[in-house]
Amino acid sequence: MSGQRIRPRFLPLIAIVALASVAAIGLTGPPSVSGQAPTTRSVALDADWNLVAWTGPTSAVEEALAGIVSRVRSAHTFDNGRKQFDNFSPTSPAFVNSLKEFGPGVPVWIRMSQAATWEQPVGGGGGATALSPGFNLVAWLGTDGAPVDDAVGSIGSALLGVFAFDPSDQGFDTYGPNNPSILNSLKLLPFGAGLWVRVSAAASWTHPGASGPSAPLPPAAPSAATRLTFPDLNLVIDLPEGALPAGVSADDIVASEAKVSDTTYTLGGDPVDLDGWAVLGAVTVGPGTLTFLKPVTISLTVPRNTGGSAFALPLTSANLDRPVQDVRTEIRAAGDSALVIWDTTQVGTFAAVESSIEFAAADVGTVVVGAPFTVPVSVNIAGGIPGITVGGVARVPLSLSAGSLTGTFSAPAGVSPASATAPGPTAVAFDPASSTTYSADFTCTAPGAFEIVYGFTLDWALQVVLPAPLLPLPLLDGVYQGSITLAGSCEATP
Repeated sequence: MSGQRIRPRFLPLIAIVALASVAAIGLTGPPSVSGQAPTTRSVALDADWNLVAWTGPTSAVEEALAGIVSRVRSAHTFDNGRKQFDNFSPTSPAFVNSLKEFGPGVPVWIRMSQAATWEQPVGGGGGATALSPGFNLVAWLGTDGAPVDDAVGSIGSALLGVFAFDPSDQGFDTYGPNNPSILNSLKLLPFGAGLWVRVSAAASWTHPGASGPSAPLPPAAPSAATRLTFPDLNLVIDLPEGALPAGVSADDIVASEAKVSDTTYTLGGDPVDLDGWAVLGAVTVGPGTLTFLKPVTISLTVPRNTGGSAFALPLTSANLDRPVQDVRTEIRAAGDSALVIWDTTQVGTFAAVESSIEFAAADVGTVVVGAPFTVPVSVNIAGGIPGITVGGVARVPLSLSAGSLTGTFSAPAGVSPASATAPGPTAVAFDPASSTTYSADFTCTAPGAFEIVYGFTLDWALQVVLPAPLLPLPLLDGVYQGSITLAGSCEATP
């Protein structure tokens, strides 16, 4: 027994991560840093899950992974405020990948098909990390090889535990501030290690020292990509580089809950009242004098309508007939909320309305390794939007029409094939109702939990219904992108 290593396993953490997101199945381990003040570092990645930090400047995911992308199965980052993952897979359609870039010092779960060495720039260390109650995914950017007891001292009594992933056996080394020393298998923190840190209350973690250059990680330039979070509104705004006009900073952006019935819309200069639209959620983004130079991403989490998804029309209080560039929705098969996303250069009120798109889908359940299984999803489109009142006088019936519906299933590593294109494009219509059923066959190659994502693209048009024999008058058209996530698990035997 004298030579045996006591290493508590933290299995509940794996379960929590697996339920949190598609990314939950992605894990990795801390690399080593050579030299005292490197400007680059070589990160050794095992052929499976690894958890490491990106220590370079803000970079597009494809650019950061360029040297190893042929061996990357998936990469995932975690938003500690939203407690949600953003995901990237080289084999997934671009609109399914919510992870677009790596920021300085961001921890990354990355799963590899083969071992590789990830060459990264090193911008430095030190600084502080804000921790929110619960689990936080953070990177250690302080002194290389710092003792855990010393490193976590600034967190104080809020600290519940620290968990470092070891790729050699795909498990965690753990540290608990109240544990006897013999039970803490995590002793030292390498520079650039990704860590789960669990706290009971909001706290700030200071990272003393640095293994990189003496200068801190380069701060974001005024025009660099910025994420604004409004937790009380369930709202996130991502400002890409170059989106803000001269003299405007991210601090100038404001947001508030909107009551659509109190909002004045315009259509060709005439005031518009919403009539019969069941609004699931709405926010107002300002200031009203602002126009973004590049599309920003506005993400709003809203209750999911029973039996359907939150179909978001590009409504803004600035002008109803000036559409945003894109609308996307992400939901889960059995979820009770939807994430509605607009890519727009406008400010104003953004509203998610009651759906006329319904999914008929169920979680996969339990399947057996090596046994093919089918994942079906039915997309049912029915009904229209009741109408609007223009100028306080005329009630104008509206309808939605769709030209085509296409889709792609994508599965994580451990389930093959990695992606399958659904039949399409398929002509669909809102009225009369239409239904399209897509399905794809998959096979598990290893035991464990998994999630399969079905992403679809819908061409839509909003039109004014005129009395016969007049033809409908086109009002708006665009592309609606959505995804639905189906969960399952693989067992080795029936």
